[in-house]
Amino acid sequence: MTESAKAYINGVRSGEILSCNWIKLAIDRHFADLEKDWKFYFDEEEAENILRIFSMFRYSKGVKTGQPFEIMPWFAALVYLAYGWRRKGGGRRFRKIYCKVPRGNAKTANLVNVATIGFLFEEGDAEVYWLAMNKDQAKIGWDRQREMLRSMVIDYPELSSILDIPEGKTSSRISLKKGLSWVGYIGQDSKGKDGLNPSYIICDEYHEWPNDDLMNKMESGMVKTPDPLTWIITTGGYLPNGPNSQFLRGCKNMLSGIVENDELLPFIYEMDEGDDWEDTGVWKKVNPGIGYCLSVDTLMTEYNKIGTQGITKEVDFRVKNLNEEFASQDGWVTDAEWMQCAGTIDWEDLKLRQCWGGLDLANTKDFNSFVLYFPPAKEGQKYVIIPYFWIPEAALETTKKNRPYLSQWADEGYLKATSGNVTDYNVIFEDIMKVVTPLRLRAIAYDSKYSAWLTPRLIEAGITMEIYQQSWGELGPPAQHFERTVWGANPEYAEKMAAEGNKVEVVLHDGNPVARWMMSNIVMQYDRNQNHLPSKGASADKIDFIAATLNAIGQWLTDRQEPVISSYLLEDDSQLLRL
Repeated sequence: MTESAKAYINGVRSGEILSCNWIKLAIDRHFADLEKDWKFYFDEEEAENILRIFSMFRYSKGVKTGQPFEIMPWFAALVYLAYGWRRKGGGRRFRKIYCKVPRGNAKTANLVNVATIGFLFEEGDAEVYWLAMNKDQAKIGWDRQREMLRSMVIDYPELSSILDIPEGKTSSRISLKKGLSWVGYIGQDSKGKDGLNPSYIICDEYHEWPNDDLMNKMESGMVKTPDPLTWIITTGGYLPNGPNSQFLRGCKNMLSGIVENDELLPFIYEMDEGDDWEDTGVWKKVNPGIGYCLSVDTLMTEYNKIGTQGITKEVDFRVKNLNEEFASQDGWVTDAEWMQCAGTIDWEDLKLRQCWGGLDLANTKDFNSFVLYFPPAKEGQKYVIIPYFWIPEAALETTKKNRPYLSQWADEGYLKATSGNVTDYNVIFEDIMKVVTPLRLRAIAYDSKYSAWLTPRLIEAGITMEIYQQSWGELGPPAQHFERTVWGANPEYAEKMAAEGNKVEVVLHDGNPVARWMMSNIVMQYDRNQNHLPSKGASADKIDFIAATLNAIGQWLTDRQEPVISSYLLEDDSQLLRL
């Protein structure tokens, strides 16, 4: 049974099997550890014994219900490593297994089998618990395990004298008729979580967990268990600051060699930096179950729904099918928080203010973004952000099938298409000059990439241009300022800030849908000191709006002084509304 596992491991190592960098690092770690003379060793026979048990299991759901379970190579490899590595003093090496894999890759079926190993095949009295955000969610996996055990009894009648498998919907425990081993389920909303001594805990849908209170409580009860094991299998999610994302960062730091944790085994299926999420080859890299329980055609069916369902479906596809982490629902700045700052722009007020510009340029496929940032000129005023966007016409055409909303935004004037297959910087230059000429513009801050043509012309036109460094030190302060001004629109946050003696600052924008979409693409990037910046993560998608915005805010913070009130009035302020 180990042949499949070893073939996968060796295939990843050689490059024959397409895999992401995090899986490669996990495999490299295994081979590096084999060369060490230390407190752990690898037991091939133990790995073989556990994998052989999997052949006893049965499918508990779907068209194969009741048929013998066929462990897929990727999960066989994970089991091989998880159970093969041992301590020289006795017991397993690994105390915690973390696996991030997209939906459709038999996540729950694999967990059912893991839970059954903990229940039936571990030494001593076993307490196995399914954990989830709520009790109903935890019961889903438990129900699947109950049905699988019923199928096993049919094939192995002798088990009927051993197992007590409940029938009722309100049942909460599968147990041995003799002994103290059982399988239960607990949610964060469950009562009576004290006094338990788990040997196995199975953490389901970890990406939805708001905190680690339940896991911490259960793991604290494992101290009396000689060989405890925690399994976490999850998908991508919408909580970039939640426990899953924090734990994921720790796993990556360990695999990268930044920190050490000899008791943790991560298996992380994600896109690599620079991968195109629309590339079917990337889909295969991220979904190890393709060819077994999943197909490219199935994923393509979901992908094609983006054309009619728009952004919401795109985000769902990338989170659930490609394991991206998104801030669109509950992240750095949520959509609700961002749109709470939307309102009507008072152009008469803006005539009296100084402003700073931020520029983020591209060449072919990407957006070009320009942002005007107006700090308050007097007490009681809000910060104002006004964005403008351009994209090459050819790039817009290629997106029509699956992103029809981009064409709609172009038709509505929120996005301007420049002729040809590369960015026409002449158009951007003319549009910027039209916008800023009547304004009290102090400077435009820009990323030097792709700026060689446009910047000299803006300088010749009398615009002060400042290169803004794209570093943690430079971008951190404007990012923190930006988030404070967004959260400032939240009454509870504002009340808290005021109670602490802090100034409440609020930003205003006009609800531009392009900017809103780009805000939904943001994930958070952390350094080893846990400083954070908005990022596109492993995605190839667009966050140009926030890049330009942080450039503008950063330059304002650099030049910060009392704003100059001007009596200058525009003769025609309509030109500021749309390019």
